[in-house]
Amino acid sequence: MFLLGKQIVGIDIADHSIEVAQVKSLFNQRTVLSFGRKELSLGMVERGRIKDADKLASTVAEVLAEAKPRRIKNKNIIFGLPESQTFVYHCNLTLADKKEISAKVKQTLLGNVPIDEKELVYAYRVLQENNDQFTILAIATRQTVLQEWLDFFKKIKLKVKGIDVEILATFRDLFDFLPKEPIGVIDIGSATSFVGIFDKEGLQSEYIINVAGDAFTAAIAKSGGLDLGQAEAVKIEKGLENSDQKIKSAILEQLGLITAEVGETLSGFKEKTGTEVVKLILVGGSSRMTGLQKYFTENLHLPVQVGSAKSLSAKVPLEYVEAVGLALRGVENFWDKRDPIF
Repeated sequence: MFLLGKQIVGIDIADHSIEVAQVKSLFNQRTVLSFGRKELSLGMVERGRIKDADKLASTVAEVLAEAKPRRIKNKNIIFGLPESQTFVYHCNLTLADKKEISAKVKQTLLGNVPIDEKELVYAYRVLQENNDQFTILAIATRQTVLQEWLDFFKKIKLKVKGIDVEILATFRDLFDFLPKEPIGVIDIGSATSFVGIFDKEGLQSEYIINVAGDAFTAAIAKSGGLDLGQAEAVKIEKGLENSDQKIKSAILEQLGLITAEVGETLSGFKEKTGTEVVKLILVGGSSRMTGLQKYFTENLHLPVQVGSAKSLSAKVPLEYVEAVGLALRGVENFWDKRDPIF
């Protein structure tokens, strides 16, 4: 059967879950055709590395087969490399010859990311160019990590059309257009949190924070004498409105670490650019934690809202925003001009 419009599948795999979304774009209209999600059992993926390839392969097959409203048969995918295995870096270069950009980006990355030269894999885009001045957005990872995921998808007969970065994918479906004024996105994942600042030129500042949903859950479990499953439910349902002061204090201790890092990122952006972030948007699994929006509003002194994805209907929850954003990279050519991809 002939299908109008370009289609591709976004696959987002974190340590504890997998989300997939098949997206079509036709005449600049985005449509989520099918989507699915499954929890991953402990030990299948750890900090973005595959630990049990056989179980993960079975789970990927299941989530594609059980996608709603119909199973996903499309084999072409864009995969989001986990943030814990990705480095995103901005730099300003002064070069007499534009042909030197790649070598200079590599040299800059080697001096700023903890990856040996033999292991370094990188990609970049030129965001701004003014005579001999270049503003660069680069992404980097380890060859070992990249090849591990490529081999995995090849084994299960999925065709990788690109390996993308999660924070860039998330942004794509939060806004129809690049914002005129700077907006901060706080993505609270399982192993890491990510704060990115976007403006009319795209991603302008970013920082990875090694405190996230797992740290909240572990702190709640320890302080409340709960198992991790119970603690996860308590985190989302009661969160900062928990009447148990030990649990609330445990959450606040972890949140304080994130807030401090976000505050420094916002201050650094203002110092560098002379402009201020006008609002913050929360995404990620733990963004649903009760009381979190109010907490960040009060402690960061900015309006804060939970993300609302443009392509997602009431039937498609916000937790699919990254998977949809990954797919959009494959069906909308615009993003090739702004976002690097492996």
